[in-house]
Amino acid sequence: MRFLSNKERRAFNKKWNVKCKVVKEVPLKSCLVYECDGKVLVIKKGNVEFPFIEYVNKPYVVVDNGALPFILKGADVMRPGIVELDEFNRGEIVAVKNMKGLTIAVGIALFSSEEMKSMEKGRVIETLHYIKDEVWKYAKHSKHNA
Repeated sequence: MRFLSNKERRAFNKKWNVKCKVVKEVPLKSCLVYECDGKVLVIKKGNVEFPFIEYVNKPYVVVDNGALPFILKGADVMRPGIVELDEFNRGEIVAVKNMKGLTIAVGIALFSSEEMKSMEKGRVIETLHYIKDEVWKYAKHSKHNA
């Protein structure tokens, strides 16, 4: 664990459009987590940075109930499980929502929404973060210990 320098913190605040007084970088097994004033805000896996699940709403896809158990174990989103699509481009960070509108995962679009509309099968969103994964558990645990 390390705290970002003032220069790094200013760059972080500008990039994520936030006003963090303290930014802490925490290494977990599969990624780096960035805490903004004690709350998990950003996750970095490899070269991909994306917001914590609680901060992603749009763009989104809605998946049917049959897809939920798989996604909640870290599986990627398959085209047949999607029942609704927002507009987005390939490579964009996407919220994966259940049919009640709760964001259950965050992923990266492997195809644009337009391309997905014409598809019937295949892997279309790579799941990066989901409810009850390592980062989610860390965030929930650190909230109780703050």
